[in-house]
Amino acid sequence: MTSISVPTCNRCDQPGRANTDAKPLAHAFGGPEGAGLIGPGADGLLRATFTEALTHATSATQVITTKPDLDRLFVGAFDEPLIDSFGPHLHAAETLEDAIEHIELQDRISTTINTNDDPPVESPSFTWFATPGLDADVVHETLQRWHGANLIAIMSGAWPYGPTHFIDTDGPRPLPVHNVQLLPHDQAVTKLRTLSSQR
Repeated sequence: MTSISVPTCNRCDQPGRANTDAKPLAHAFGGPEGAGLIGPGADGLLRATFTEALTHATSATQVITTKPDLDRLFVGAFDEPLIDSFGPHLHAAETLEDAIEHIELQDRISTTINTNDDPPVESPSFTWFATPGLDADVVHETLQRWHGANLIAIMSGAWPYGPTHFIDTDGPRPLPVHNVQLLPHDQAVTKLRTLSSQR
């Protein structure tokens, strides 16, 4: 496991202590307009970000991705029982098109609820992990149509419509302000299985 630390940060890896100043990885490397991750450490950071997003999921959060992306990132170890164990916190679509349809449905639901409620209720937040490939324009249009600021998108690969972060073997450049541990697929799955068994 590769670890990155910055001497000036409040350390978040001490037992029993959490760094409350640390920005979630999804917010540091993703965004409402989407952001891409490339480089030899990109998959490790995607796994770390995905694992963190699920580990810290609340009743009002959902992580969205596709089963092919899970298979690629976790080398087939993120199986159906593990997907099912996260219930409503994880939506693993069969295809990118299915993920887009799910996101569009969630947007319509949130918009309808907030239109009909006075005062508006707090909308759930969504973190979308995608590999757009040749469909980057379709993914971008989906992000453009989203109402509100409660969707964070992180792309595997270069992202022509926003920033693309180069992730080296020892982590991102420039360095973040808190520890980042790039996770191999087996450690990420072990961590998620442990979390799943505690639910």
